[in-house]
Amino acid sequence: MASRLINDDILDLHGLNEFEAFNSIDKFINESLLKKKHIIKFIHGHGKGVIKNLLYNYLEECEFIKKVDKNSPFTNSGTVIVELISF
Repeated sequence: MASRLINDDILDLHGLNEFEAFNSIDKFINESLLKKKHIIKFIHGHGKGVIKNLLYNYLEECEFIKKVDKNSPFTNSGTVIVELISF
């Protein structure tokens, strides 16, 4: 199953396995940086937390992430807002 790009700023990871999710996250962040995006959003869903944990671990290690907002009043617990560094 492929990830679903909701729009230029939102990536839906529902239904992906860990390998697919990792590759989708990496590609989405790189494309967002090339497009000079500052704020992006991931929808990881609730489930067993496998994709959520993979996403949070990736974001924690990624050098291009300025801020991760897991508790924004503009999202629910199945989403995360990410601020990218500016070049």
